Amino acid sequence: MPLEVIIIGGGLSGALLANGLLTHGSPSINVTVYERETTTNAREGYQIRLGQAALIGMRSCLPDSLKSSICSKFGRSGGTISSAPILYDPYTMDVSCDLSKLPDYQKSAPISRALLRDALQGPLIEKGVMRFGKRFVRYEIIGEAGGAGREKVKAIFENGTEAVGDVLITADGATSKANVQIGLDNHRIKKNTVFWIAKSQLTVEKMATLPRELLKAPVGVAEYGIQLYMSAYLPDKPGAPPALEGEKVDFDENGAALMVALTVPKSKYPENLEEVENFKQYSLDNILNEFHPKIQDIVRAADDDVYLVTPRYSIPPEKNWRKKLQEKFPEDRTKGNPRVWLIGDAIHPMLPTRGMGANQSMHDTASALPALLSLAKNEEGATNAEVAKAVEEYEAEMIPRAFSWVKASGDGDLLQFSKLQLFIIARIMDVAGVYTWAKRMLGWVPQDQTPELR
Repeated sequence: MPLEVIIIGGGLSGALLANGLLTHGSPSINVTVYERETTTNAREGYQIRLGQAALIGMRSCLPDSLKSSICSKFGRSGGTISSAPILYDPYTMDVSCDLSKLPDYQKSAPISRALLRDALQGPLIEKGVMRFGKRFVRYEIIGEAGGAGREKVKAIFENGTEAVGDVLITADGATSKANVQIGLDNHRIKKNTVFWIAKSQLTVEKMATLPRELLKAPVGVAEYGIQLYMSAYLPDKPGAPPALEGEKVDFDENGAALMVALTVPKSKYPENLEEVENFKQYSLDNILNEFHPKIQDIVRAADDDVYLVTPRYSIPPEKNWRKKLQEKFPEDRTKGNPRVWLIGDAIHPMLPTRGMGANQSMHDTASALPALLSLAKNEEGATNAEVAKAVEEYEAEMIPRAFSWVKASGDGDLLQFSKLQLFIIARIMDVAGVYTWAKRMLGWVPQDQTPELR
């Protein structure tokens, strides 16, 4: 009998994994995706940057044609698709640190979140496996317990809908209800930080009025508790030369966008955030008011309507966390149950300082996919012991990898850098550049981990 997989959440990781199961698991695997939204969420109009980690997931789950189609929609900076942020002195606009010069820095490219989501959901909608307007509430474990048993998971939704499957994949984000119900409950809120994102549609005419630094690479500022990130998504016109070529600035205005993201200590805003009528303007008047005019011009170009994000992070699960929960709650089969899997922000939300949240979520699919495919080999249905082994294999790779990025994103160490620290880092990078040059002279050739982003 086919392995029945239920996925909660039709966002990037949920939709990507579903594509992988359909591509590599059919007909021995049936998958259904339940998405709480009925229409496009407003925040999904923002851009994200994807790099090596996301591409690992895409290579594992997508047919080459779909992967190539998505990669063709990445935007450019400085004439190239892949890039790394350049940090500037906020008062002089001198370059403080060019991260692209660091050989091991993971480069990335921008893409519209909505465009990516639609591309991933498209095949799922065509094959009739997407269910919209289904808000997940809780799950139940039914069937025979014990290693040789074959339990089932019943997912229950707000509108009364129920679904029964062999494995429940929860890709429902940083507010995951399954994370709490299973007993992990490892999400935390960073209460002393305010983080907002603003966007704006970009036309060729509007782009011409903005500082040229924005064309070279994402513009970053790190100044004593303030982190400002500004990026332009400039997709090529279909069938046309690259959007940026020499002094030429021409791109597909349908989808081109500016994104501004600001992370600031909460103490810089009124104690009651509801008193702030316009976060962008308040920040310009009271926080960024002494910054260089170029920086203020870019921020001012974004729309006033900002998306206020609740900064969340996570703490690593204990070793054998599922077994410990099962021993602690022997009468409650929902605790630590191996038939409930957590991927992406449902288990490892991280602060936005490194831009790795979506990347690691998509990487998770490359680890979960082979583990799920292995369960479909038992034609009589995967036993509880087999499912426990499969989820253990998935988490053995996912947890150390993803939580190393949670730690790296940490409390936003980059926010605390002083000019002296950035100067020291820049000099270290200069040394690294010389070292890399010397290795090249001796015949070393760096391996391109992201050929799709050339």
